[in-house]
Amino acid sequence: MGESSRKFSTAFNRVVRRHRLAQELSQEALSERAEVDRTYVGLLERGQRGVGLDVAKRLAEALGRSLTELVAEAEEEWGQPAERHVQLPHAVVAESKEPWPAGKRPARRQRRRS
Repeated sequence: MGESSRKFSTAFNRVVRRHRLAQELSQEALSERAEVDRTYVGLLERGQRGVGLDVAKRLAEALGRSLTELVAEAEEEWGQPAERHVQLPHAVVAESKEPWPAGKRPARRQRRRS
């Protein structure tokens, strides 16, 4: 994991903690709402655990927010404006190339039956 992604996950974890405290929820109460292990929220908040998209979505819903809102707040805290998203070009699919020249493919091995 690169340095910049660590900083972002730390920012995201701080946003989750801030919302949890604002709602006066314990870590255990949030973990029950989000249906994650009770120790998981504490690990996140201490930066000892990263969060995947599925869990991030459940945490956002448990806090009464959208995942988009939490990510935007984390981007602001991380130092990246929320509006600054890179527009990716449409994917270009390359032609698949056969790894062997025509007619030179190795023969398939027969399975031994016992």
